[in-house]
Formats: sequence, structure tokens, C-alpha cells
Amino acid sequence: MYFFGDNYEASKEKPEHEIFCYGGYLLKKNELKDIEKYYYKIKKEYNIPRDLPIKWNLKDVNLKKIYMERGQEKLLGEIIKNSNDIREKILSFLSDFSVELIFCSFRELREKTKKIDFIEWSFTNILQRIFYKNKRINIVLDRDEYINNLSKTYFSPYYLKKGINGEDFYENCIKNICNSLPFISFSVTVYNPFLQIADIIIGACGNFLKNTIKNIENKQVKKCFLSIIPKIRGYPNKIFEYGFLIHPSEDKGIIQMKFNELLNLKINNDI
Repeated sequence: MYFFGDNYEASKEKPEHEIFCYGGYLLKKNELKDIEKYYYKIKKEYNIPRDLPIKWNLKDVNLKKIYMERGQEKLLGEIIKNSNDIREKILSFLSDFSVELIFCSFRELREKTKKIDFIEWSFTNILQRIFYKNKRINIVLDRDEYINNLSKTYFSPYYLKKGINGEDFYENCIKNICNSLPFISFSVTVYNPFLQIADIIIGACGNFLKNTIKNIENKQVKKCFLSIIPKIRGYPNKIFEYGFLIHPSEDKGIIQMKFNELLNLKINNDI
């Protein structure tokens, strides 16, 4: 079993309302090559070479740099023009696989809270869920400046049987973590197709969350998010306990209400 993870960040006008998200998806080892082939098939539809990356944010500096180095600025412009269709197709094909999505968000309410805190809290929440019923998971995360914090967050329950900030884990979670590997792995999203898919998943979840909190209507974000709802761990009745984790608690009611509205729209074919 593999878990591919990435982060997403969004800010309101005030710094104390920053939204930090971390999440990803579980995938069985025997499905790795099949999901990779599906991903390349969608790229081929839009004349995108297999080795050129796609992300939720197509204006990402590192992504643009790669396209420029390859002389593919025109192609990137075409991808941006078709970005809504490309995102929807990538997210929709996940229904053909036994993937499970797990997403955790924290909205900043205290000025002294650091991004490192968000990293540790979010990844701890993720670990508590992915190891609840799974063991021997290969965790592959996007390599960024918080590599040490992410490693320490995994190190703590593996060796010390507690979260990095003293969080409790269920006994079976600790058992499964200790039966897994004594390390996590890091890769680079623009070179790793599985992390690119994770980036697009977290982008869809993060934008749904951001738009809901900011009361922004965006039909394309809704459509993208709708396509992955059935793949969230805990679907249909335990999503907000097992797969879509919202902090602080006062945001949870707002998100749940919008979530239910969205499902009703889908049932009535209004979106």
C-alpha cells in the first residue's frame, strides 16, 4: 500500500486567517502502473508529453520553468485554457480504482501559530487515519522545506508511541505504524506522476474549502470536488471523522452544510 501526499495553502486578506491543508490518497501497490497509464492517456488527449507535469496550479513557478526549458510555453497556454476539463478527467478516473482520499485542514486563528505547527498537526491527523486499518504503508510526500518536520512527525509515533506534540494514537494505529517502515520517502511533484495526482486532489479539496469559508461560488471547483467525494475515506456517513478533517471546529458546521448542498445538487443534476 502507498500513500502519496502534498499540501495546499490559501490566505484571506488577513494573515491570521491563513488556511493550511495536507492530504493525499492511499493506493494499492498492484494498481500503481494502471493508474499511471490512465494518467498518461489523459495527457495524450491534450498532446502533453508523458514527462511534462500537470498540477492544480498551472501557474506554479517550477512547473512554468520546466515548460519554458522545453520550449513548450504555447502548450502550457493550451493546457491552462483546457485546465477545467483536464482536472475533471483526472479526478473522475479515480473512481476506477480502490483509492481512498484523506484530507486535513487548519485555519489560522492565532497570530503566533507557525506554519510548522500546521505541518505537524495535519500530518499527525493523516497518520492517525491511514494507519487505523492499514499497515506496511509506503509514504511518499512532496519534498519541500519542511522535510525534517514531516520526518519527525512520523518518527514520534513509530519510536515513541505518541504524536510529536503528545497526541494519542489508537493502539492498533501504533501497532500498524510499528509494523510498517522506519522512514518515509520524499519525491518531487513535477517529476512524479503520482504526486501530481495528489496535488490535483488536494487542490480540488483545498479550493472547495477556501471557497466555502470565503463564500465564493465556483461551478468548476464544485464539479471537481464532487467527482472525488465518493473516494473520501468514510464515505458516505463518516467522511468528517475519517477522511475530511476540518479545524477549527466552528468551520466544520459550515463545511458540512455546503457539502450536503453539493450532494443534493448532484442528485438533482443541477451541477
